[in-house]
Amino acid sequence: MKKNILITGGAGFIGSNLIKKLLKKKSINKLVILDNYSSGSKSNHINDKRINYIKGETKNILKIKKITQNKFDLIFHLAEFSRIVQSFKYFENCWESNIQGTKKVIELALINKAKFIYSASSSKFGPKENQFLSPYAWTKAKNVELIKCYREWYGLDYVIAYFYNVYGPNQIKNHH
Repeated sequence: MKKNILITGGAGFIGSNLIKKLLKKKSINKLVILDNYSSGSKSNHINDKRINYIKGETKNILKIKKITQNKFDLIFHLAEFSRIVQSFKYFENCWESNIQGTKKVIELALINKAKFIYSASSSKFGPKENQFLSPYAWTKAKNVELIKCYREWYGLDYVIAYFYNVYGPNQIKNHH
């Protein structure tokens, strides 16, 4: 069976590299990519007839017709505010993206009965106090808890991936 996959943050560093890997699989029918381009770039787009890029916010994902008209088998959620230092200055953006946006993407996964793959953060490891070091670390730690609760409450099928010091093609080279 060919799979329909949604990738939030697919125009970013990790998302664009994930797309390259997925396109090598014959089992891929369609890739729908949602990105707000806050750290992703159109220069990371991959030209393939199976890919549809959509500009938008995860907090509005349930209102985006080009997304809700599809049925997804897998949802990779990579689209969150991901800068530790900047999360202090831009806490509102961090909150909207990481808390409100992630909750909506989880809801979409439940509606679709899709497996939810979440990009968590290694910043939560170490002493429990680590999650309180920044708004970013706190929101990522809370989302892991939320995902686990959604499994218990609603049967969410999920995988949590932790990334440690990733680097490579398409990574952000400047800090804004």
